[in-house]
Amino acid sequence: MIKILLLAALVFSSGYGQARTLSVGWEIWYPYQYRNKAQQLLGADLEILNTVAKHSGFTLRYSEIPWRRLLQFVKTGEMDIAMGASYNAERAQSAYYSVPYRLEVIRLFMKKGRLAKFTLHSLTDIRASDYMIGIEGGYYYGEVFAGLMKDPAFSAHFREAVDIEGNVSMLVKGQIDGFLVDPNTMQAFSKRYAMEEEFEMHPMVVYQSDIHFLLSKASVSADEFARFNQALTAMSDSGQLQQILNAWSIYGQ
Repeated sequence: MIKILLLAALVFSSGYGQARTLSVGWEIWYPYQYRNKAQQLLGADLEILNTVAKHSGFTLRYSEIPWRRLLQFVKTGEMDIAMGASYNAERAQSAYYSVPYRLEVIRLFMKKGRLAKFTLHSLTDIRASDYMIGIEGGYYYGEVFAGLMKDPAFSAHFREAVDIEGNVSMLVKGQIDGFLVDPNTMQAFSKRYAMEEEFEMHPMVVYQSDIHFLLSKASVSADEFARFNQALTAMSDSGQLQQILNAWSIYGQ
């Protein structure tokens, strides 16, 4: 069931007149988007977006929606904003990409003590291996990965999960040998569930990309997007953006 969180009205410059409410989709993605034990909606992406909204004169309404469905809703204009989006040309046809606000790196994680058994030097090595790797449905792992997935001999080595919890569950049950994930997400997840000593990271970098906010061209005007982007750019130029990332211990790895 979609869970709706209405943010309290934000104080902003009177120059914008009546505040426009933008709808934002989110799903559990530590440490960027999640609920704490008190059911408060938190995360680095949330704090950055809330600050951008405050500076640009918008209010926000959050809905918990699976990533793949959210991308479709942004395309049709049923939702205005998606957070944490990497760039690809297909999405850019129906959505505006903000200036980047953080870096994402994707690595391969496995159970601790299993690293020596992974003799991978590149993604193409997976094709001839007997490894089964977990990925998250609807996520973009880069052009190289997307191209390789068109080959059945490569795609047969991957199993989809909804989120990191699903991949960890499959790993614990022995259904996969490892999974692809952002190291910041892995660190936050491991700390949250006291599993810091359970996993290790392969040295191969699967994918690295700038991360953006995605705003629907069907429901957000060009002027509104420009106002949003200007506020995010000003945050970056002033150092406020980096301060938020540092506070959440978000680093490129």
